Amino acid sequence: MKLIKNKFNIGASDVNLFDIYEVAKKHINIFLGKESIDKITCSRKYLEKRINQKDELIYGVNTGFGSLCNHKIDSSKIELLQKNLVKSHNAGTGEKIPNLITKIILLLKIRSLSFGYSAIRLELIDRLIFCYNNNILPSIREQGSLGASGDLAPLAALADMIISKNDNKNFKIDPVKLSFKEGLALLNGTQFMSAYGLNAIVEAKKMYHFSNLIASISLEAFVCKKESFDPLVSTVRRHSGQQYTAKQILNILDGSKNFQSDTEYVQDPYSFRCIPQVHGA
Repeated sequence: MKLIKNKFNIGASDVNLFDIYEVAKKHINIFLGKESIDKITCSRKYLEKRINQKDELIYGVNTGFGSLCNHKIDSSKIELLQKNLVKSHNAGTGEKIPNLITKIILLLKIRSLSFGYSAIRLELIDRLIFCYNNNILPSIREQGSLGASGDLAPLAALADMIISKNDNKNFKIDPVKLSFKEGLALLNGTQFMSAYGLNAIVEAKKMYHFSNLIASISLEAFVCKKESFDPLVSTVRRHSGQQYTAKQILNILDGSKNFQSDTEYVQDPYSFRCIPQVHGA
């Protein structure tokens, strides 16, 4: 993960999910590079030009939502429409989610918007970045996602944070007034489930590593044979997880005097021999 002046470029092209997790875990400050800023600005100018030049209906921009998609919204009520969209969907229930998950959600949302495809103002994204860098986090509840159809309630809670009065005593910032499409852009997405998925993967990787360590201790203690972990066996099967696990076990037990191939008995118990296949999956 590359940092510039101890800050992370959230819109960089080479960012992966584990970078996002590390940034959230260590609370590294973020920024937008010039390329992202240019894309966001260009996209917004295009939408504004489209709205001003043509008298057409564009869903979520100058229309209602769902069954009201053909209902044109007067330009004087666009701000109210976007605000009401956020307020009406901020209806999550259950326990408040952990701060780490909330920070990952915020980072994923900012990164999604940094590509410039949502046509929202740079000002809005800058506010989200400000909130993240200053640890101003939304209160998001466990229940309210529609799954693949969108994390509507969780993301509405995120959006509500920036359009409502801020109660943080350290920062006196005015609420952001949403323009056309911006409420919709903030609510649409799967950052809630993605954040939980990423956290689950990281925890699973930890469990996987400890499982290999525990297995290695068992193999050592039982004076097991190493044939089941031979690269040739994994190569024939061509399961990448099996190959990787076998290699990890061999690395951990490299130099072991117990883990060898000249023991007197024919083969080890099945639970030992299938470690690469089970852990590999």
